[in-house]
Parts: sequence; structure tokens; C-alpha cells
Amino acid sequence: MKLILKHKTKPNWLLVGFFGISLWIHIGVLYKITGNYLSKNISYIELDLKSELKPTARSIPRPRIRKTFIKPPEDIKNITLNPRILKKFIPLKIEALKGNFSPSLMEAIGNPETSKTDIFAEAEWAQPFGEKANEYLTGNEYFDMVRFRIERFKKYPSTAKAQQIEGVAILRFVIEPNGNAGSVKIIKSSKNRSLDQAAIRAVTDASPFPKIPKKLSTEPVLIEVRILFELT
Repeated sequence: MKLILKHKTKPNWLLVGFFGISLWIHIGVLYKITGNYLSKNISYIELDLKSELKPTARSIPRPRIRKTFIKPPEDIKNITLNPRILKKFIPLKIEALKGNFSPSLMEAIGNPETSKTDIFAEAEWAQPFGEKANEYLTGNEYFDMVRFRIERFKKYPSTAKAQQIEGVAILRFVIEPNGNAGSVKIIKSSKNRSLDQAAIRAVTDASPFPKIPKKLSTEPVLIEVRILFELT
């Protein structure tokens, strides 16, 4: 009879240790890999509920309205009324001529060539009640007509106007009873030749004047007038 003795085997702790370390490493690797896909920060998406909007009407662009520019005519000049015009005249010095005079002194200046416009200009001096109405004019009224007529025919010389030249010329002339003017001469010059000539031309162009009322004088009348050329 044989006696068999069985010895108990000891656990291999080295193998257990390697197995535990390997398991721990694998668990750590798996945890690291899964950590890349799982984010610790949770993001939220906000959604707002809005009421349904009606579609806006289509805006069609319209062409811009262009303002038409009307070019003013170049031949229209602004006319300004100067209230000082009446102050440019001085009372006329009137002297009735009596006695015999030389023909050169009493020679009347001929009328300029008449045209349609001159015919209408002469009509302005016609008296509505005939020649008798002219007899009722006073001396001041008659001589106002004379000086206003001279002023109407006065023209500022273009050369003097361009050079801004002003001046006053005093003239003396004779008005015969029939209204014709003669013996026009300058007794005080404006110190500018073109202004002096324009002053003489204003008197000659204004002739003939209205007939002298018989109650004022039946003889030729010597008149002295001051003509002013002033830039306004």
C-alpha cells in the first residue's frame, strides 16, 4: 500500500499582478477614447416661436421725376422804378423872347424821320378835347410835359455806361409857339463829350414839343434845363 501525498499549489501572484495591470491599462485607454466623444459641456439651441408674418407687398421702384428747367429769355431786363426820378429835374427857367432875332437863332431843328412808333408817340401828346384844352394848361403843367418828354428821349451812352461815367449837362434852347425846338446849346458841360452829345440829342429827338399855350406866351420861349446822367 502506497501513500500518495498531495501538495497544495501556491497561487502565481506575479501572473495575477500582470493581469491586473493589463486590465487597468485597458480600462484607462477605453475611458480616454470614450471621453473624446462625450462632451462634458452641454450646448443648448434656443428656439423662439414667432407669429406668422404676412408677406410684404412688393415695392416697385418708380423713376425719379425730373424737374424741367425753363431757361429765361435773355432779352428780358428787370425794370426797377426809382422814386428819385422826379427829383432829378429842377424847375425850368423860362424867358419869353421878344424883339427881332437873327435867322440862325430862330432856326428850328427839323424833326427826325418818323416811323410807326413815332406816330404813336405823337399821339400821346394829343389833347382829348382839341387844341382849346391846351389853353387851360398852367405854366408848371406845360413845362412838366416838356421836361418829361426830354427825359423820355434821353439815352445813356453805352461807352460812358461801360466806363461808369456820370455827369450833369445844362442846356439852353428855344421852343417856338408851334412846339419846334431850336438853337440848342450847352451852357455847362458835363465834362464828358459823349454825355454832352446825348443831352443835345435828347432835346432834338423830343422835338416837336406841345404847342405853347397862348395865355403863357405868343412868342418863342427860352428854356434852360438840367439833364442828369446817373448810374442806378
